[in-house]
Amino acid sequence: MKQKLSCNIGLCGEKVSVGTVDKDLGKIAKWQSATSTDAVLKIVQSTFRNGFQFCFLQCEKIKQVLWFPPKLKIDGKIKVGKRININILLLDSLSRPHFYRVLPRAVEALREIVYNKSIPATALDFELLQGIGQHTFENIRPIFSGLVGGK
Repeated sequence: MKQKLSCNIGLCGEKVSVGTVDKDLGKIAKWQSATSTDAVLKIVQSTFRNGFQFCFLQCEKIKQVLWFPPKLKIDGKIKVGKRININILLLDSLSRPHFYRVLPRAVEALREIVYNKSIPATALDFELLQGIGQHTFENIRPIFSGLVGGK
């Protein structure tokens, strides 16, 4: 995979740090100093090997995400049929009762999906789901993997 990277160091000086994501916890593991675009590319390639297609850049007070969209290969063997599309709406910093109070139109739209038989979809309300950590990743990980904590 070949990436081309350029940077205007006039905006923030030459002190650039790259944050890499811990593959087990999903949060920034460490900030590494990058003195050139080649150094950044090496860090990005190691991040790709860990399964992430992004990393974080920090220069002085500016933080941003460096993201490379995936290149998908189509081999011509795609079967057309019924496909399942799952969308998960998780509002981590909002309690369920507060969601119902302050977002009545969103609640009505979700109810319409559930009760309108002409819509070929449904919505599930996980009433007993609770936050177990301080960060979003810690709270959604049990939903996707069944793992709780750092195990």
